[in-house]
Amino acid sequence: MRPGRFLSRATAALAYDIPLLREPRDLEVGAVRPMKPPERRGIRGHQVRAGALLETPLEPLWLPSPAEVWALLAGAYPLEQLIMAGDFLISGRDRWAEPLCSIEELTATARRFGGCSGSAKLVAALPRLRTGVESPAESLTRLLIENAGLPTPQTCCSVPVDGRVLHADLGYPEWKTRSSTTASITSRAASSSGASTTPAERR
Repeated sequence: MRPGRFLSRATAALAYDIPLLREPRDLEVGAVRPMKPPERRGIRGHQVRAGALLETPLEPLWLPSPAEVWALLAGAYPLEQLIMAGDFLISGRDRWAEPLCSIEELTATARRFGGCSGSAKLVAALPRLRTGVESPAESLTRLLIENAGLPTPQTCCSVPVDGRVLHADLGYPEWKTRSSTTASITSRAASSSGASTTPAERR
């Protein structure tokens, strides 16, 4: 890897265990203009304008920051991917892990990426991100609910059970309605987050 080039988009996302709707077939490599990305079979390259990244990634990892990886995804992936990835970044890998970044970092990064490919999707994704999310399936279920015209459910909704307080993935406390999600998402993060089990089973 030459200086000015870096691992990008889904390839970089996998390095941070960011959940993906689909795994990349090719290695995704970015380049800061005027540097050009490599052009060869098995590599999917793109350019980003100077100043979008706070620092040009260096060896040995060649990785942008988690927030920048999120912004880079916008150039080739749909809004649902950005919301699922953003939820993961500001919530952490699980309820005991520190978030990989804050909503303020994502907001600042989206501002720096203004005018870059997919920047409008970054702006659209920000107000729909939520903390307390424990699986990619939960993010996608919440989006289905919102897109159906229903109010946004509360994440990590408390459920009193036999003198204890458990937590459902999603719920409307005012309506005493709660739900847990189960689904399979194509990503390493989905399998490691226990998305195939309910929160009640994990606690």
